[in-house]
Amino acid sequence: MLAVGIAACVYAEALTNRKALALAGVCLAAIGAGTLIVDYGIQLTVLQPALLSGETEDLSAWSQYNPHGIFIALENIGYATMSLALLLLGLTLWGGTAWTAARPRPIRAAAWILTIAGAATLILMVVLGTVY
Repeated sequence: MLAVGIAACVYAEALTNRKALALAGVCLAAIGAGTLIVDYGIQLTVLQPALLSGETEDLSAWSQYNPHGIFIALENIGYATMSLALLLLGLTLWGGTAWTAARPRPIRAAAWILTIAGAATLILMVVLGTVY
């Protein structure tokens, strides 16, 4: 949820000509956060109590230890969506005619961090998905 709040803050700081890009980043952050909340919510409220009560039949698809399971799939979708949101939010803060003069140093730093983090995570997800 904190990521959605940060995305909203980036939207508020976006230049007028980049508001649409920032809004797309906010929407993707909300989708990614929602996916991850559902994913971990299912793990905590369904899988864990079932395991503690010994009801293990048909739970392998839901287990985080199954590399082809639902948990891993939802986690990958959530983090990929969140990474794309970071990339878009970072790109939102870049550029414009007032980039160096009018943009404060923390905003320029945030642009670098968000862009690099989003791009690196997306690239690594593709690489790791290919390797494994």
